[in-house]
Amino acid sequence: MKTLAIIGGGQHGVVVAEIAEATGYTVKGFLDDTIPAGTEISGYKVLGKTELCRNLEQGTEFVIAVGNNATRKAIAENYSDLHWATLIHPSAVVSRRSTIGEGTVICANAVVNTLTKVGRHCIINTLAAVEHGCEIGDYCHIAPGTIVNAYKIVAELSAEKRYV
Repeated sequence: MKTLAIIGGGQHGVVVAEIAEATGYTVKGFLDDTIPAGTEISGYKVLGKTELCRNLEQGTEFVIAVGNNATRKAIAENYSDLHWATLIHPSAVVSRRSTIGEGTVICANAVVNTLTKVGRHCIINTLAAVEHGCEIGDYCHIAPGTIVNAYKIVAELSAEKRYV
């Protein structure tokens, strides 16, 4: 059985937890630096701060459920030794000729078409479509309902700009 710990306990974290369960993971809970350990969020527990990730048993996979691109990048770089899960919702359509980077989350009813490259630790959100031949850089967030067609997208890692 695959187990997953989610870094980030906000609303996006709950969405990611549901995607994880739909793809066969058992969710251990959230790691979050701002929510007290033991807090329950939609039936999932906050295990403690992010730094506790290295104390979880071997074999646990991780995913970052934080919307801010710069924060997602900082966490990924700080904990580069973790085993990052890539989650694809069962209702998403992802071409077998596309490439999806580690730590990326593809949400419900999203489409990633052929010859597309999606980087590491990206969010392709609900109902987003990334058309053929696109290149989505590391840490990008493609917002719900966005359609990207034949572009190269690189994340602007500022606190103000969170998604395309």
